[in-house]
Amino acid sequence: MAESKQECQCGFVSEGTAYRFCPECGSDLSHEGSTQGYANPSPQGKNMEGTYSIPTSPPISSPSRRLGAYIVEAFILFVVPLLLLSGETLAVFAFLGVWGWELWCWTQSRTIGKHLFGMTVVHKNTGQPFGFGAMFVREIIGKFISGFIFSLGFIWILIDDNNQGWHDKLISSIVIDG
Repeated sequence: MAESKQECQCGFVSEGTAYRFCPECGSDLSHEGSTQGYANPSPQGKNMEGTYSIPTSPPISSPSRRLGAYIVEAFILFVVPLLLLSGETLAVFAFLGVWGWELWCWTQSRTIGKHLFGMTVVHKNTGQPFGFGAMFVREIIGKFISGFIFSLGFIWILIDDNNQGWHDKLISSIVIDG
């Protein structure tokens, strides 16, 4: 069973919640290989329940990959609506289809860009994917906050150890490859 206090070589100390992997550096904290009783018990990658864990070396997505996904997503989500200016019925269906795809991606803890680039948004400490509600908060409220003051919340991704923007910090998320 999990211990009441855990210490990691990086200096992280957990009192109360037992972690399988260190939330700070990703090191294995079980010391015996057992995952029973831990807050983030799944093995590296996606398991049978559809959850993710933070592996020993978390495959956190690089800022350049995230930027590439953002550019592709912005093109898809904001250029397609420009077709609406043509007044064609097909453009309306394209608009609805693209935004329907985006909303479906949120239920998968992704966005269109992250889906196309093979990235997933997961909880920083548990490695669990988010549902629609948390992704809505991240994508609508969080990204508004990130962009509000000279886009500093997005630039923050470049200086943060876990490549987290302010929208990630709002819901304690990281973006991983996979």
